[in-house]
Amino acid sequence: MAEAQGFVGRLRETDEALTAIRAGNHVLVVGRAGIGKTAFMRHIWAQLTKSKPENATIAWVPSGTTKVAFVELARQIHESSGLDIPAGKLPRQVETRARRGGWLLWENIYRTINRMPLAELATIIINSLDHQDEKALVFLESLEVPASQAEFFTDLIERVQVIAGMDSTNRRRRIEKILWKFPVQIALKPLPIEGCEQIIEQWLDENPLRFSHEGLRPRFIRAVAQQSGGVPEAIINMLVAAGNENEITPAKVSTMTNEAGRQYLDMTPVILIGLIVFMALRYISRGLSDVEMAVLAGVGSALFIGLRLVMGKLAMKK
Repeated sequence: MAEAQGFVGRLRETDEALTAIRAGNHVLVVGRAGIGKTAFMRHIWAQLTKSKPENATIAWVPSGTTKVAFVELARQIHESSGLDIPAGKLPRQVETRARRGGWLLWENIYRTINRMPLAELATIIINSLDHQDEKALVFLESLEVPASQAEFFTDLIERVQVIAGMDSTNRRRRIEKILWKFPVQIALKPLPIEGCEQIIEQWLDENPLRFSHEGLRPRFIRAVAQQSGGVPEAIINMLVAAGNENEITPAKVSTMTNEAGRQYLDMTPVILIGLIVFMALRYISRGLSDVEMAVLAGVGSALFIGLRLVMGKLAMKK
């Protein structure tokens, strides 16, 4: 199902991403929560993994803390081409085993790697990547990077090719230097109704629901598609909820809703126009010496300025 969620209606974006990656560019996949960034990147990762050269590293790093991400990256580098760990960093018995066998399993070094400070681990990863014949390709599921740890990712991006996902609501100005390194950004937009219906059909084939009458199925599919707002995760959430029902009836279809399908009117232009009108009235009232109009204009201006400030505060909290 993950593949269906990520690629229904995403052919153009898929071709754009593959072209950019094969040209050696860093790629940033941007979209709202639930839009299918992870599924989209997983598909690209799977496509490239099928034809990767021997000993080349094509790593998938799931979202999590920076330490968790770097430990997982270290594991994949070690399993594909080996980590360049300086002498004396591993326990003596482990180093002895390495000299005898010439190779260590990840299980033999995991505890040591996991206990290392982040800076030391990052240095080992960078040195190991510098010694690879092929440039590594690293997929970062989420580029939600704390500003205090941005330097580790900056060093990483300078040595590997990165494909990363980022929520479109990310407002972290302190990581702009990282974002500048991504010349290609692919924005995933909501799916059209037809794409949503295709996902729903596939889900229903794998997870049949009981409808009160067969003619209700098309109506159910259309309702879920419309209420999802074109967001794949919203579609799946609604389908899972419907799967908990003993039977899907017309009444239940009519009451199906999802936050993703709600449309909100942006009042910013209205507020700005209102503010301009009342400011103009202030000057007109002065010319006409109309006290009542001046008071009305002043109150109106203050009201619209207050609304604009409140809306700005609410937008920053999202």
